Amino acid sequence: KSMEDLKEKIQDQTLAEADRKKALEELTAVEEKNYKERKSLSDQAYNDAVRKIATGKNLTQEELNNLKTRGFAYAQELAERKSISKEEIDMLKNTQMERSKLSAEHEDMVKSRAASLAKIEDDSVAKQKDAESKRQQMADKAIERQKQLLDLYIADNAAHAKTLDEQLKYEETVSTKKQAL
Repeated sequence: KSMEDLKEKIQDQTLAEADRKKALEELTAVEEKNYKERKSLSDQAYNDAVRKIATGKNLTQEELNNLKTRGFAYAQELAERKSISKEEIDMLKNTQMERSKLSAEHEDMVKSRAASLAKIEDDSVAKQKDAESKRQQMADKAIERQKQLLDLYIADNAAHAKTLDEQLKYEETVSTKKQAL
């Protein structure tokens, strides 16, 4: 699966949350693998630049350690005392900038993953709320229908009760008249 296919799956809101999360995990694994490879190459280039500067310059261990940790800025300090060329300093500067760029990319990648995961979970919550809203609407419609049927039943029975009431009054009137005769 390509990274683009995985990104599309992550964005596809028609897929289940679990499928989208699985695609995110797969994408994360691919991106981490690529990052580690690029970081290893960048670190190797940086270390090569440090070694090239250190070769033949009689650096003390402390100076070598400072060069490794402080990089370009320290190389500029040493440039005149240890005759470090501009090309060597530029090479160290470029490799240091590449390492920084990779670190920033990795940080952005981690933020992007967190945002994608949050979106997947938000979409899932939204789907659940939407489904709950639809269930509630259906329940409300069913209740309204039952109320209408009950009102109709009551109206029918009220008419029937009224008819019985009228018939009872008629029978009483007839009975009263018969007794009067």
